Amino acid sequence: MRSSSSLKSRSTERGLTKARLGQGLFRHRVAEREPACRFTGLARQQFLVASHIKPWRSCDNSERLIGANGLLLSPHVDKLFDRHWISFDSGGQLIWQHEAAGEALRCWGIEGANLIRPFSRKQEEFLSAHRDALRH
Repeated sequence: MRSSSSLKSRSTERGLTKARLGQGLFRHRVAEREPACRFTGLARQQFLVASHIKPWRSCDNSERLIGANGLLLSPHVDKLFDRHWISFDSGGQLIWQHEAAGEALRCWGIEGANLIRPFSRKQEEFLSAHRDALRH
């Protein structure tokens, strides 16, 4: 007979495996829409993070893996984006409201988005809420 801790361990393992597979699928779907980091212009996907626009914890199951809910970002700008220090306007321009974000961007040599192009209608839905949560 198996112990309850052994069963919990297997259940946790299965959950982690599913989460990893979901992350891979999400990344693939984002990369189909976003071939490079909009901030830095970097196209080497091995250096980019597939970042959710609407946070995973706030998504329903259909939103978690949809490619329109993500951007490929360089890790340093992903940190600002993920924490709502920076975002994009509907035309693809970089925006921020707090001077701390502006200071970080200046130190990194980022004056604006390098890849300015409009977002899809579905991406814009996610980004609208992201902009509303910008830090002031």
